[in-house]
Amino acid sequence: MNVVNELKHFINTNLSGEEQAKYTYLKALCDPLMIYLAMLDTDMYGSMAYTEAYQARYGGTLTPKYDTQEELFELWETELKTAVETLANDVVVNGANIPQQSLANQDLIYKSDYTKWLKFANSLRLKLAARLINVDLDRALNIVKDVAKYPIMDGLDDDFLYNKGIDDRHFAGGNSLNRV
Repeated sequence: MNVVNELKHFINTNLSGEEQAKYTYLKALCDPLMIYLAMLDTDMYGSMAYTEAYQARYGGTLTPKYDTQEELFELWETELKTAVETLANDVVVNGANIPQQSLANQDLIYKSDYTKWLKFANSLRLKLAARLINVDLDRALNIVKDVAKYPIMDGLDDDFLYNKGIDDRHFAGGNSLNRV
């Protein structure tokens, strides 16, 4: 989350106009990845710090509020829908298509294949609908209907495996877990 916030802040404050527009897709693909990881956390723990987390350096608080699952699902549906619509369309500035910056092989998941990122984001919307089905059936079905407008992951070529691993590499010296 810290890296995503810094990336978006840098693009929004240090680049202007057409240069900023070149990074539209990169900013859009950050949200689905963040949401994917946060969904796993909120499935396990419920409410979590999300909207105000890691915002202190940008004028935010050091004690972020905990967002409820209901609030998070509402936010995530909006963010995922925006990401899908962004990735599904060309970026146009002053009537001209702006070619998008590519991470190429630095994108370890899809190698800057934005169609696969679109499918991933749209498929996350289905996962969100599945979480809402017993709470708000009409809303879940409306999400599913909207998802049908865009492609979803439909094979192993679209999928990826994210393995958090068991090693804690956040502290100097590698694994800080005391295991026997």
